[in-house]
Amino acid sequence: MGTPMSPSGELKATKNGVALPSPLLVYDWASIEKKLRLFKDIVASVDGTFLYSIKAQPFSGILTRMTPWVGGFAVSSLFEARLVHAALKTHTEIHLTSPGIREEEIEELASLCSHINFNSLGQLARLGSKIR
Repeated sequence: MGTPMSPSGELKATKNGVALPSPLLVYDWASIEKKLRLFKDIVASVDGTFLYSIKAQPFSGILTRMTPWVGGFAVSSLFEARLVHAALKTHTEIHLTSPGIREEEIEELASLCSHINFNSLGQLARLGSKIR
């Protein structure tokens, strides 16, 4: 894939001489997989769970491809939990940690997430009974 500069100074991506849409995100899956394999081996050696925080990269195509390499996903909002749940369409661990859990969202979060980590004892007291 070439990325020649246009006269205006913008990068123009092409594949086989055909212009690709812009904006365009290009992932080097071999590099990503190499790092995922390394993390998976490290986590296995300590009997842990590798959670990928979707804050770093929230695109469903990559999340789907990562699924075999990770133990689950870390989210910090209802939006992120919905995104992971919709993208994967399979049961996977989804861990929520957020100081700002809204009372009106807790039931849906509980239905989407396998784990909810409360940020304080006050948050647990206020919302914990709503997820049982």
